[in-house]
Amino acid sequence: MGNLEDYYNKFNEENRLNSRHGQVEFLISMKYIHDYLKPGDKILDVGAGTGRYSIPLFQEGYDVTAVEPVK
Repeated sequence: MGNLEDYYNKFNEENRLNSRHGQVEFLISMKYIHDYLKPGDKILDVGAGTGRYSIPLFQEGYDVTAVEPVK
């Protein structure tokens, strides 16, 4: 796991996601995610990172399981 962790620890994902470009990415991604979701769907978020997508989807009432291999 060392190489994977080393790679991802070079970036500040939270700052990237909060940037203007990151906010646009979030809005567009959520639009397409919602296009495919139905009420009551279960979501598996593999590589959930900071929970940027899994947390709001959970708050919307979806059953979300988030997995992140990197600390």
